[in-house]
Amino acid sequence: MGLKSGLLLFVLASLTLVISIAWFIPASVVWKQLASELTYPNELAISTPRGSLRKGTTAVRFRSFPTSTLSWQAQWPTLHQGDITFRYLASLQGANHELNAQLAVSLSTPRIEISELNGYVDSKDINQLAVAYGHQLEGKLTLSQGAMEITDRCLTFMTGDLHWDGGRIVFSTPNRVERYDLPDLSGLLKSQACGIEINVRRNQNDLARLALKPDGWFLAELQPALLSMAKITGADHLKAPLLFEEKIL
Repeated sequence: MGLKSGLLLFVLASLTLVISIAWFIPASVVWKQLASELTYPNELAISTPRGSLRKGTTAVRFRSFPTSTLSWQAQWPTLHQGDITFRYLASLQGANHELNAQLAVSLSTPRIEISELNGYVDSKDINQLAVAYGHQLEGKLTLSQGAMEITDRCLTFMTGDLHWDGGRIVFSTPNRVERYDLPDLSGLLKSQACGIEINVRRNQNDLARLALKPDGWFLAELQPALLSMAKITGADHLKAPLLFEEKIL
């Protein structure tokens, strides 16, 4: 065996040993090191993880939305051109919601890839969060074929199909309560300027554009066709979309 071959084997053996040791490091230890470096909304509460980097769970809660259990199961890391990538099967489950996905976390570049994102959120859970804004809705939201990529804290890519099976939507203000009945609607997810955008459609007709910006502002552009569908008075006479925005994060 030559010197170069021996050196290569030594490097590979050392790297394998390091990864093997890291593989079983308690997730709580890693979390304590990373928590101060992570940026996420103050209203998001994450409990101390249980398990290891390979397999574990933690509890996640955002405002009044029901608590979710985040679990992960890792495959053996891959090494390609000096870049170590960790791949996970992840699941987020709660009382009336569930999301499943595959994650790929790259160590050489701050990048997270999420694929095969599928699941649902029932209105029972959505309403516990929406009630603070005076909103309520019926039905269930289903997500299929979702994928996204986050690089340098920016959502650089997103896709996915949303479906709401329809029902009643309630908007409450200090002065009145409005109730609207809508049929099932579909939505196409995409990224826009590091934020999330949803194009709402029905029967190939564009009905609304919803956007959540990185700074927490929510924007809605509602087409007259959607307002007419909801039987809002005067909607048939509108020629331009109805626009509104609200700071929600």
